[in-house]
Amino acid sequence: MRFRHRHIDGVALRACIRPDFKALWDKISQKTRYAIHFDTQQLINLASHKLKNMPVVKPVTLTIGHTQTKLTNAGFGSDRQISTPKELYISSHDVLPDLIGVLQERTYLTRDTLLTIIRNCKRLGEFKTNPQGFITESAKQIKKALDGLLVDGIRYEKLGGERYKMELFDEPELETYLDRSYQVLHGNQGSQVQTPYNYIECDSQIERKTAHALDGAENVKFFCKLPRWFTIPTPVGEYNPDWAVVLEEDRKVYLIRETKTTHDSDKRRLEENLKILCGEAHFKALDDVDYRVATSVDEVISIS
Repeated sequence: MRFRHRHIDGVALRACIRPDFKALWDKISQKTRYAIHFDTQQLINLASHKLKNMPVVKPVTLTIGHTQTKLTNAGFGSDRQISTPKELYISSHDVLPDLIGVLQERTYLTRDTLLTIIRNCKRLGEFKTNPQGFITESAKQIKKALDGLLVDGIRYEKLGGERYKMELFDEPELETYLDRSYQVLHGNQGSQVQTPYNYIECDSQIERKTAHALDGAENVKFFCKLPRWFTIPTPVGEYNPDWAVVLEEDRKVYLIRETKTTHDSDKRRLEENLKILCGEAHFKALDDVDYRVATSVDEVISIS
């Protein structure tokens, strides 16, 4: 079931002019751009090592077997296998693709860099017996090497004069699925709006628990699930962080939280881990914003 919720009665507008929200937005609305700094020889060494140790790329094979069939009123059907299937290896190909050219398209590295990596791996024999398989696995390993260097090499810098507009919160229409949404029960502290939307889209159980815990909490001055249009550029695609929170204890703190089910990076997808690392670098370039991964409600509002 789908629903359309229109922002009426100035709900979004009142949130936008609340001082706590304005202070938060002034800190996180700054747009940035990234650059990746790494040593080319370091990349060559790492990628060469990964290609040397990647799984064996087996030759293309044809499997040939013989099965006895019979014709019945229902049509043809298999009766029994009369010989054990045999695999025939295709040892050569008449035309080989441009290995370096294809890898260049997939990795955006220079031909000289890729040539050095391929020479170092000393596994070109596998390319000759299975060109597509070798290209696919080689591109995968080179991208892993690039991703590994990205961890230490990515830097973000502010784009002067470029910010996300606060007015985007007052978009006329929000469309989502009811069963994926938490309905805000409180959302106000006196005359002050605590969150801009009446419904919060939740992609996981931890997000639903977070929305419920923040809704109406006395020490939470403002919170919102960051809209889909609030994205950070990264080498692996746009990144949309989960939560923005203004918390007041002894002082006001401004939190950005990414909710996950685990802190164990090995149990998360590589793309997720890379986006989190880019999120850390992005918010580090901004001032006085606490960005962390949280796996529980307590961690969402933790400032220790």
